Amino acid sequence: MNMHTVRLAAVAMIFFTVDGAGDSARAAPKGGAEGALDPAVFELQVRAEKGDAAAQFYLGLMYQEGKGVPQDGALAAKWYQRAAEQGDSEAQTNLGTLFHKGNGVVQDSSKAAKWYRRAAEQGHPVGQANLARLYATGEGLPQDDVQAHVWFSLAARQGHAKAAKILELLANRMTTD
Repeated sequence: MNMHTVRLAAVAMIFFTVDGAGDSARAAPKGGAEGALDPAVFELQVRAEKGDAAAQFYLGLMYQEGKGVPQDGALAAKWYQRAAEQGDSEAQTNLGTLFHKGNGVVQDSSKAAKWYRRAAEQGHPVGQANLARLYATGEGLPQDDVQAHVWFSLAARQGHAKAAKILELLANRMTTD
């Protein structure tokens, strides 16, 4: 582990909460005064601008939730996209959600599907469940119950409780169609 990684981990351990951040496994930092950036936020921004995917993800999460910085969907999307393009599956999932909901970006279910797929193919359970839901509803890609079943199954095997419940309903729908 290089010093860069150790330092970022130390900043994250000191500054970040452990309570829930929606569907995200990682959590955004607490508080922060309006206006001037907290030194830890400034450090994250510097690292993010240098291409650190973890710092980019955390900045995206902070802007999405308005923790430590003013809430800003467009900046959340910017930082998530930078991390997502480097293969961060959590950022890919969150960016997909921004596109699906139209939060900070123009609503686009096809782009949501693209980012959910990238996360799903890396084994991210929320990405898998979200991609499955798009297949089940036909949002952003052709409706396909078989693909929905595959992705819900993969998510359920990893303990995604909602995917397991929806999988049951989908299986019933598939047998009655």
